[in-house]
Amino acid sequence: MDYHASAPSFGGSLLSEIAVNLPEKFVAPLVLAFVSEANDGPTRKASVLACAAIAEGCPKSLRKVLPQLVKATNEAIASADDALCQEAGVFAVAPLCEFLKPEIELHVTAFMEQLVPLLSNPSERLRKMAAQSVECACISSGPTISDIVPELLPALVSTLPTCSQEGQASVCRAIAAVGEAAPDAFRPFGEDVLKLLMQPLADSKVGWELKASAIEAAGVTATCIGADRFAPFFDFYVNQAISGMTGDHSELNEDCFTFCANIVPTLGHKLTPYIPRIIEAVRNSIQNDTASYDNMHPLKDTSPFSMDGNGEEDGPDEEGHSTSMGADANGTASAPSDIHMKVSLSELHEKKAAVYLLGSIAFCLRCSFGEYA
Repeated sequence: MDYHASAPSFGGSLLSEIAVNLPEKFVAPLVLAFVSEANDGPTRKASVLACAAIAEGCPKSLRKVLPQLVKATNEAIASADDALCQEAGVFAVAPLCEFLKPEIELHVTAFMEQLVPLLSNPSERLRKMAAQSVECACISSGPTISDIVPELLPALVSTLPTCSQEGQASVCRAIAAVGEAAPDAFRPFGEDVLKLLMQPLADSKVGWELKASAIEAAGVTATCIGADRFAPFFDFYVNQAISGMTGDHSELNEDCFTFCANIVPTLGHKLTPYIPRIIEAVRNSIQNDTASYDNMHPLKDTSPFSMDGNGEEDGPDEEGHSTSMGADANGTASAPSDIHMKVSLSELHEKKAAVYLLGSIAFCLRCSFGEYA
């Protein structure tokens, strides 16, 4: 989650690097002294951001003053008359929850009570930031949020249609985080969530980021409510997932593979008519070579017309990737170790999800899978 791309964010990044790389005793006392002296809006904002910045590098020191730190953060979130201070407080929730576990779990409900009203704030920026902080708090705290779910989830559901696509994606991820953290408390809201998530998935104008977040939230919801209650929504969501598997965006493909893998154990028998399309999408993902290859041989550029081992001129192929294998001083093609392969992490995760789906189908639907073995 990014704060303003300005001096505060650059200063926070620098402070975070200092805290991570220097002994805690040199950093934490200075920051905590600044926090204790904060008595107006600008210094409160700065002190909260500073504590968030050093949370990763100075967790021991911050845990010792956690109640005071939580109080300062909640006071910043409640500063409705100071938008920047309020945003700083909302922003600080995520790093505090991430790096001050498990002690922070005792205070997550207090954070949530401050964040829930912000989900209906007139400022979409603030609604989006609140949803992102809710997501981080849920991931960090687990079932401890159960008591606040009856208030939190309706607020997320209500704010979803009011946001831009980017904001809706944040809200969908928050909904998924709530379901994973507190499935029992989430369960009564399952059908309402699924009905709402159908809207962005059915809209052809919606971008892939929102579709990926929505299909992820739908998968979590399906797991929470069980096979019987998810059955009326099954065909719609499976068709959406299969369509998403064949797109050009690795993140969306990964979420669609994961969605199908998660419902195989409980609803696998209903997947049988869709198996050929799913297997085809999985094969295409696994077999699609999305890597880029760089020739790192030190002599590859010694000649303006270097030739590869097949007598073909080096240069980019039709897709713009380098096809040069390089040549040594004798004109011999360079060794394979001189060719460096690069694969993006998102594409690697996509293929991993595809393989996992394939394994889930093979294990749970042995008879239906037999012809593809």
